[in-house]
Amino acid sequence: MHVFLWILQAILAALFAMSGLVKVLQPKGKLVVKFPWMQDFSQATVRFIGVMESSVEYLVGSGRWRFGASGATRGIPVPSHRHPHA
Repeated sequence: MHVFLWILQAILAALFAMSGLVKVLQPKGKLVVKFPWMQDFSQATVRFIGVMESSVEYLVGSGRWRFGASGATRGIPVPSHRHPHA
């Protein structure tokens, strides 16, 4: 089951990364046809969104960040759910 989830995660990460690369590599004029919301943003903002999509998906897909069933992440502090005065 774990192998299946890793494969699924890698496939989804690749799809999101490709979506980000499309935003980085294509001119805004071509993208507005597919993504009408982009007409409200500058070319630099659209490219920034694409870079962020690609880089975050690389980190998640490569296992740099791991999300467990409990929602805990490796390398990121997770606050305790206990009340300090309880």
